[in-house]
Amino acid sequence: MYRGPATHCPRASRRCRGPTATGRRLDGHHIQFNVVDAATLRDALAHPERHRDLIVRVAGYSDYFCDLGTALQDEIIARTAHAAV
Repeated sequence: MYRGPATHCPRASRRCRGPTATGRRLDGHHIQFNVVDAATLRDALAHPERHRDLIVRVAGYSDYFCDLGTALQDEIIARTAHAAV
């Protein structure tokens, strides 16, 4: 299990409760939170050998970050930086 910064942050935990409760109320069967920060993604660009197991949510599917094309990696970093907890 990933134990990055967001999993140890009470504020981040509180921010996850709303969407989780809404999903349950609407009979949702799946929810996924990305808990990786832009700095980690940038490091994965510079040193992919250190981050072979890094999985990110793309658009309806998950994939290994290092296996994605550069344009898609850049897009994921940009949206992660804007959505920081």
